[in-house]
Amino acid sequence: GSVAGSGAVVSTDPEDDGAVHFSSSEAGDQGDGDRNLEVVLHHGPGRADGGIVAGGTHEEIAEALDFSSSEAVEHEQGGDGDRNLAVLHGKVLSGSNPNGAEGYHSVIAGGTINTIGDDESSMIGAGYKNTVFAPQAFLGAGWGSIIRQAGENSFIGGGKQHNMYGDKCAIAGGISNYVSSSADKSFVGSGSKSLVQADYAGIVAGENNFAHLRETAMGSLAHGHLNFVGAGAQNELMGQHEGIVAGMKNRVLCSHDFIGAGYDNFITNYVDDNVEVQGGFIAAGQSNFAVGENTVVLGAYNEAWGNNTVVIGYNGYAEKFAVNSATLTFQETDEAECSNTTDYSVNVCATNGLFVEGRHVTDEITQNKEALALLMSTNSFMEMTGKGYCEDLSGKYYDAARSNTGTSWDAEDCAKEAAYWNLPGFELGQDSTNGDTFCVLLFEKDDPNFASITQTTHFSKLRNVGPSAGSGQVSGSDRGYGSGTYSQPDLFTCYKNIHLNSLLSVENKALRETLAAMEKRLVKLEAAR
Repeated sequence: GSVAGSGAVVSTDPEDDGAVHFSSSEAGDQGDGDRNLEVVLHHGPGRADGGIVAGGTHEEIAEALDFSSSEAVEHEQGGDGDRNLAVLHGKVLSGSNPNGAEGYHSVIAGGTINTIGDDESSMIGAGYKNTVFAPQAFLGAGWGSIIRQAGENSFIGGGKQHNMYGDKCAIAGGISNYVSSSADKSFVGSGSKSLVQADYAGIVAGENNFAHLRETAMGSLAHGHLNFVGAGAQNELMGQHEGIVAGMKNRVLCSHDFIGAGYDNFITNYVDDNVEVQGGFIAAGQSNFAVGENTVVLGAYNEAWGNNTVVIGYNGYAEKFAVNSATLTFQETDEAECSNTTDYSVNVCATNGLFVEGRHVTDEITQNKEALALLMSTNSFMEMTGKGYCEDLSGKYYDAARSNTGTSWDAEDCAKEAAYWNLPGFELGQDSTNGDTFCVLLFEKDDPNFASITQTTHFSKLRNVGPSAGSGQVSGSDRGYGSGTYSQPDLFTCYKNIHLNSLLSVENKALRETLAAMEKRLVKLEAAR
């Protein structure tokens, strides 16, 4: 061995089990400081070995385990600082204002008032008032950080006031980060006041982020497992297999869920804690709420309660029972909520309408409605001929079907029915007993639709004239038919179809088919809307 400084002496004492003494012939000239030390390395039975003090002033050196020694070894010499303490048996200390290491094979490289407990093979690099109580642990630098006894094989790189309880965990830096004893193989990168209670969890950066356990009515059900928070502040994970990449005040309470970024987003299950909901996804935005299973939300102030639902935009709502549905809302902020309450449906709400391939679908729906209403109105399609019952050019009455009792009709409603069936006209009647208004549809001779009229839910046959039934356009009205109510022609008004001609005859059903197609198209457009 060698000793820096002047007057160094290296000697062995055969009577002391082969102890090797490094000492100076002149006090104060040994080592790389003032009043340097004498180091005694004992190599005998029951002796401590491998003790090293790097140098400095006013060192105290003592044997850690060999309390049977006949001579206590104390020297007021050596050290790289002021009043350091090295307890031998594979320990290295350097620094000032006493550092202490009680465990085997441990190192305190520098700093002040740093402590390693009686567990072995740990290290503190530097800093102030850092403490390691766990074996095989490392605390690099900083001040006021602690690796607790449960934190075996754990790591604190730097920063201050960290608390490490987890096994095989790491805190790279920051301030006041905390890894619980319930955590295993978890990580905090940097930031401040973040908490990890979950296994295999990571918080990379940010402030007041949490990856922890959640007690439910079913117990702690492995909540807090394989979770990740990238950055941000006040984000919280309480399930398993979850992630929050960034943002603020985002919360996930279930499993297999994800929030990309944003503010005040929340993924949870139904109110019942016994129901585990999984697969929620909020890409970004503000104040979104995902409750249903396998839901997707993007935008702001949206709620997705139904399973397998998508809500995109602003202020959208998919109710709990609207499963397998989508709500797309693109409205002004002060408009009403866009809600979807129907299974297997898509509801679109847009302030300026819906466009498909450049065509304004919303306007087309409105225009088609107006055109159809105009086409079917009494003014454009039907014309009143007078009081009484309708008859053709030959004075014959038509086969007729009356609307069922208990329903109320006006001329426009009855005209739409007549236009749909491509009929020559209709009669609007009033019941003499209760005053209810009813509709009488007029069918031409041999019209096949008259034979099937009983299959409808709104009409039943009123009169079946048979082979002598009228045909063609209505020519006018007659006041002398039937008995009872039907013998009072003043209670009836006759309307004729002014567009009825050979092109719109019974044989040519083009109008009826056109009208039916228009209605179907409207239904589809409404659904797409």
